[in-house]
Amino acid sequence: MKSERLPMAAKPERLPYNRARQQTKFEGRIDSLKGHIYDCADSRQANLYVKTTREIAGYVATAMRNGNDVKTAIETLTVPKMKLPNDLPANTSAAQKRHWEKRIDEISKKEMILEENMKTLFSVVWGQVSDVLRHRIQALADFKRMNSEADSLALLVALRDQAFNFQSQKDQVQALQEAVKRFYLISQGRNESCQVYMDRYENGMQVIKHIGGKLPVYTSLVDVDLKTRGLDRDTATADEIEESEKSATERQLAMGYILGCDRVRYGKLIEDLENRDQVFPKNPI
Repeated sequence: MKSERLPMAAKPERLPYNRARQQTKFEGRIDSLKGHIYDCADSRQANLYVKTTREIAGYVATAMRNGNDVKTAIETLTVPKMKLPNDLPANTSAAQKRHWEKRIDEISKKEMILEENMKTLFSVVWGQVSDVLRHRIQALADFKRMNSEADSLALLVALRDQAFNFQSQKDQVQALQEAVKRFYLISQGRNESCQVYMDRYENGMQVIKHIGGKLPVYTSLVDVDLKTRGLDRDTATADEIEESEKSATERQLAMGYILGCDRVRYGKLIEDLENRDQVFPKNPI
């Protein structure tokens, strides 16, 4: 008599690899900023830092009371100073004095709100940091103070340094050569918006500066700028030459951005500008 075979236990369904990854992917701890995170997964972290920071700046501008002050702090990495009104003359009327005092009170109140908002910003930013990057930030010597004081700007600086230092372990010459090469190869993707392209272009420049480099300034462009102002290198002052170098650099960066635009969408515009011998706009960064 044949023995009856017992049914085998059903194996648990195995999720496809990509689907499993999607379920555990970190997207931040604030719903309004979902998907905008700080991470250190690869060389795109510099672009990620800029994009996430911009999104947080926009978020706090609307979510916080007097949020534009916090937005300015994020964009400049400096807490904005409230400008006090000038002192009143001796012959000021009682009404003018009262109005002046109210303005002082309002400014003091704004300063207090900003101070609290900057502390809240620490939690907002920290909530968008991936676990791997958190461990790196927590290992910094200044993190204990940063955390206890809720120093949001110090946290942003630390995140920026981590984002731009992904090649800091390399020889500086190698790091600079690679950063400059990557910058010159930046171009707009077929379905990429101008703003996203601008973010990547600007970020490429920031990486070069962070490593300690800069793009070369072409002498011929500096001479042309001096000539348009009726100057040359023999007659121009050091400040005037520096101003022309700045103008030449802006034109170089603007030209690089324009020539990197998607040719399918903007090729005709670039061709028209070349044919008209039109002066290209200054650096859009």
